[in-house]
Amino acid sequence: IPPFYRESSNQARSIHKMILCYLLELRYNNSMISRDENLKLASDSDSEELWKLVRDSRPDTVLNAISNKNLNEDMAVFIAKKKNSAPEVLGMLATDIRFKGSYKLALAICSNPKTPIKITLSLLKYLRIFDLGDITKNRNIPISIRQKIEYSVIERISSLPSGVKVALAKKASINVIIQLLEKGDRNVISSCLESNL
Repeated sequence: IPPFYRESSNQARSIHKMILCYLLELRYNNSMISRDENLKLASDSDSEELWKLVRDSRPDTVLNAISNKNLNEDMAVFIAKKKNSAPEVLGMLATDIRFKGSYKLALAICSNPKTPIKITLSLLKYLRIFDLGDITKNRNIPISIRQKIEYSVIERISSLPSGVKVALAKKASINVIIQLLEKGDRNVISSCLESNL
């Protein structure tokens, strides 16, 4: 990639973050410090100070903390698991190149009900079948996403080994269990009947 494309991409990303911070500040408008001070604090913080910013409840502060080069995977997962994380923040984490291969972050983002549907659907293909089964039981996740996950799990059932089917019966939603009952052997059926749904 030519250097000027990288620079313009970085500039566009920086401008995009500043606009999101401004919009979030307008939406929540409970900031104790100014947006410029907040941005400087978030970009210059070391690990200990950054944890304080990551734990902050204001979305603009968290969004600024995401741009810090000291942000690590544990901090990103913590942000993604927070119930009050803004959809914009979750979207920025999902597209952050530093955490592209992070399974823990992808799972946390997909498990957060505030994650935009488009982002969740793009990350689902990277999740393990047992984690998908857990998400199908999470009533906080939008029904459209749960149905898509159920459909994807049901498509894979015929190719799964019997032991995986038995374990999946303990983790999945009722629709997946019904399919397991139809296609399962004796062990799978008994496991489905013992499921706590």
